[in-house]
Amino acid sequence: MTTTSLVAPISLSTDLLTGAEWSPAHTRELLHLAADIKARPGRYASTLHGKFIALIFEKPSLRTRVTFDVGIQSMGGAVVFLDHTQASASLGATSTAGFTASWRAFIRKRCSRKWPQTPAFR
Repeated sequence: MTTTSLVAPISLSTDLLTGAEWSPAHTRELLHLAADIKARPGRYASTLHGKFIALIFEKPSLRTRVTFDVGIQSMGGAVVFLDHTQASASLGATSTAGFTASWRAFIRKRCSRKWPQTPAFR
């Protein structure tokens, strides 16, 4: 049995903040993809290969953190957990929001040069 890397067929060109940003069809497409990932996880085992996902949660929850961590790793990704409650990682203690946004944009540009075919970095 060979595992192939599948790319999500949906376009994630807009952020999902309130739920109103996506059409009902777009939302259904995402739910169908989620159902397929759950039904056939082996097909998606390398979907996130070579990608690093930063997790930042407003409220600490071990169950949520572990669920995301396991899900991302099961799809081949790597997880970095940023704990905003710790003084060393606290936004504003050593970095301003503007600096953090600039740093994130720099990393995104750098990754887009390294992996130009990856939709997440376009």
